[in-house]
Amino acid sequence: MMEFYKKILSNTLYQGSQLSNFQLSTFLTQDNRPLPIGDIEEIVDEYKRFVKERNNSTCYRLNGILRGVFSNVLFNVTGDRSYDTILSLSANSRSIFQNFGYKDVLLEKDGWFYFISGITPCHKKCEDIYLRPIPNDFYFLPLPTNSSILYNGGPVQNWFFKITYPYTGVCSNLYFTSPYIIGPPANVPLCDGIVIQNINTGTTDGRFLIYIDTPINHGLIEGDQIILRPFSGTTNGRVFDVVKVDSSTTFWINYWDAPNNLIVYSQFPADPLRFKRIHQGIESQYLERRFTAMTELNDYQLYKSSFAQNIYNDPIQLFHFNKDIDTFGIKDYLNRPLTEIFLTKIKFINPGGTVAGMEEWTELASGIPTNIPNINYDIKAIYGGSPLRSYPNPLDPMIIEIVDETKTEFFGDIVDYNEGDLTERVLAESQYRFNTINREDNDFGEGYYYRSHDRIKLLDYSSQIEQENLTLPDVDVPYYATTVDGVMQWRDILTPGFYDQYGRGVDYPFLNGCTYIYNEHDMCLKRQNPSQDRIYSASTNNINYWLGGINCDNIFGEYIEPINGKC
Repeated sequence: MMEFYKKILSNTLYQGSQLSNFQLSTFLTQDNRPLPIGDIEEIVDEYKRFVKERNNSTCYRLNGILRGVFSNVLFNVTGDRSYDTILSLSANSRSIFQNFGYKDVLLEKDGWFYFISGITPCHKKCEDIYLRPIPNDFYFLPLPTNSSILYNGGPVQNWFFKITYPYTGVCSNLYFTSPYIIGPPANVPLCDGIVIQNINTGTTDGRFLIYIDTPINHGLIEGDQIILRPFSGTTNGRVFDVVKVDSSTTFWINYWDAPNNLIVYSQFPADPLRFKRIHQGIESQYLERRFTAMTELNDYQLYKSSFAQNIYNDPIQLFHFNKDIDTFGIKDYLNRPLTEIFLTKIKFINPGGTVAGMEEWTELASGIPTNIPNINYDIKAIYGGSPLRSYPNPLDPMIIEIVDETKTEFFGDIVDYNEGDLTERVLAESQYRFNTINREDNDFGEGYYYRSHDRIKLLDYSSQIEQENLTLPDVDVPYYATTVDGVMQWRDILTPGFYDQYGRGVDYPFLNGCTYIYNEHDMCLKRQNPSQDRIYSASTNNINYWLGGINCDNIFGEYIEPINGKC
């Protein structure tokens, strides 16, 4: 610190000399002191000191591995190294092609499709090709290097990563829209609950029940209760027990009090129905969680993981965030201490083909998985307003937002939060979808998609709900407690290293004042379910021939009958 002092007269100055101020640039503070003379004897509890420091720490250091599983199963339709290449090869040797089929021209290794150039197709699975690397000139587009976590092992990245956290939750931005509601045109805000896509009556396990189908994950389990309302109603509704859950989008409710239930049932589909989960009379809030970034693009490093690779020979990469993640004073979307963060993965789309040799992709669109029959593609159901997609096909306007590496705020997920049981159930996680421009321009709208945010748990909540004890006024009530029927209630945040009777808790290494978290993240590109009505007009007969009989599996591994000879 800078201090001002009066100049002291020396014996060379006379008493009447003019006094003046001067500035002494000297630091007069210190953080050490001399040891006292003699021996020091003091008992220090090392474990207590460690626990105290760990419990009070809000510093986290993140590292881990990235396991990519990529493929070019959705390769380009026209141009170099595309469907047209297969047609050209088959046309040049039609008699041989008819004898041996498209599989002698269209070859695959580790999920990557390629071809053998020349008039004579390769026979007997091309054993020689499998014994040596396949040149990029033989791969269909996009190339393996266009998806790998480290592009060619060089400085240009195919992927970017950020640490994010849920900072707010809103319900007014998203709504279910009429194409996906059986009934008259209507827009049902997420605030009003989940719409019912289909309803019917039937018997299961010898009981007469009502069957309900929803466009997104309902998040219900057997024993839950829901309140069912018509869309036009605001307050009136009926409570039903969930007696059976078939899947994440289908469930059964009881049919007791039949006359009144029949009234509710008969209103559908003339008036769309919606429901909310309830617990002890308290209705759930259905919220869109928004994530905000805690790191910048240059706050991490990627490394090759020596010889590590998965069973498909995709390399496994290491990552390390150079920046410490400090959660001090940060609250989540419910104004609680931050207990979870996310690794957000952003695919580089190479806009305008600025990086030579890399594929130029369509925009990265954020959506959610859905359960909607008779649609072309499976990443759409609810959306946030006007069309956002600049390319004319086929997702307008069924996306939530457009994403790139410059963004600092993201759509995260949709949750069901109930103050009655203080639980939040994640109903739908954000998925990022993209496609090659060539496929999009040729109306091949099936694209790739992947989960965009991976959860990293920092702390955990107790399984036990605590309540304010009015007979013990000195109970320490945390600031994030909520009031239910006039009683304050909350869940304690478990200290690191402690697990409750249900196994909830975390225990990470702690050193040098920070918690070290190591996670393994899978980066799997999935393909969208195929179109139900698209017809490819060019060379239809040839395409139907060489793709005839191909096994079409959806993202759940279930067989799908090819449409017009295509998956």
